[in-house]
Amino acid sequence: MQTIARAIHYAHEQGVLHRDLKSSNILIDAFDQPRITDFGLAKRLTGSTSELTVSGQALGSPNFMPPEQAAGKHKTSGPTSDIYGLGAILYYLITGRPPFMAENVSAAVRQVLENEPVSPRVLNPGVPRDLETLCLK
Repeated sequence: MQTIARAIHYAHEQGVLHRDLKSSNILIDAFDQPRITDFGLAKRLTGSTSELTVSGQALGSPNFMPPEQAAGKHKTSGPTSDIYGLGAILYYLITGRPPFMAENVSAAVRQVLENEPVSPRVLNPGVPRDLETLCLK
């Protein structure tokens, strides 16, 4: 997670917001190092205000999506949106499932907007309390 967080920090320093961080977009290379992939929804943090998607449309993967993206508020997306994604990946690593699970996209979006994720310690009692706190922050 530290390597991934540093890579996202570097992307932010370069003015790039990923906007679709999730476990399946992290690949492990031949040297056992994580690599962030799929910058297909990325946008510049500064400069052009044009969007890649229709205004008001949710983009990304709802199971890992921050609330502002789930609500279609792309103009409020920023580095904290990617930080939320990092927390969602950590949640997946310590629980074995994404923070939100539903039968369809609209139900998952509704969960993101209306609910808190299940406590990681409920899903995996071996998770230290401090790690759970960090993950949910």
